[in-house]
Amino acid sequence: MTTMDQRPPTVLPPTDLLGAHHPGDPDWRRARCAAAWEDPEDWFPFPTDDFTHAAQVCAGCPIRPDCEAHGRAHRMSGVWGGVRLENGRQR
Repeated sequence: MTTMDQRPPTVLPPTDLLGAHHPGDPDWRRARCAAAWEDPEDWFPFPTDDFTHAAQVCAGCPIRPDCEAHGRAHRMSGVWGGVRLENGRQR
């Protein structure tokens, strides 16, 4: 884990993975996981790690349904929209 002062002010795991914004993608700037105090590693847990914190943050996120749909459509792994996915499928 990194300390808060070493982390960029906003961290958007989807943007880190995808690069530039693509038409039809959610507006990642609105994602609750983008808060400066959130650790992006929480959204990419090891298979044996608990992802409760990420799921709780996602529960109140305004882009949660779009984030989950994006993770499934692009066969992503990690926590997307509060759901733990592996290659786009729920674990």
